[in-house]
Amino acid sequence: MRTFAICGLLLSPLSAHSPPLLSRGECFLPCAPTVRDLNHTLSPSLSPQKEVLASWYGRPFHGHRTASGVAFSRFALTCAHPSLPFGTLITLRNPSNRREIVVKVTDRGPFFPGRELDLSEMAAFKLGIIRSGVAPLLMEIKRNAPTAD
Repeated sequence: MRTFAICGLLLSPLSAHSPPLLSRGECFLPCAPTVRDLNHTLSPSLSPQKEVLASWYGRPFHGHRTASGVAFSRFALTCAHPSLPFGTLITLRNPSNRREIVVKVTDRGPFFPGRELDLSEMAAFKLGIIRSGVAPLLMEIKRNAPTAD
């Protein structure tokens, strides 16, 4: 059966004549972690949980090139970190509402004292920090980026 994914929903057609069913799945946007990244190949945590102050960025930067060279998508689950290698997967948890997501490092930043992460707009939305703009999150590195040998 063929499936298609759009922004966090997996579309699975029942038959050629019926509309697709919506179910939880992955987001095939540029730079977004895939289901394989999240469910099958994650190693145990590489770091203990650490509390970080995170902010988010979106619309004005949508489509612009990131420091890693890929186009920024405000709809992808990505983030900017000052020093982690591009492609690193990070689990983020909002302790105030217990929401948790996995994001991929694709950019450098934030460039504001005291903040350690800049999230894409979709990542901020899923964690529930759009209104506040800045929030403390628990960060755990799940998988470092592959290195070029």
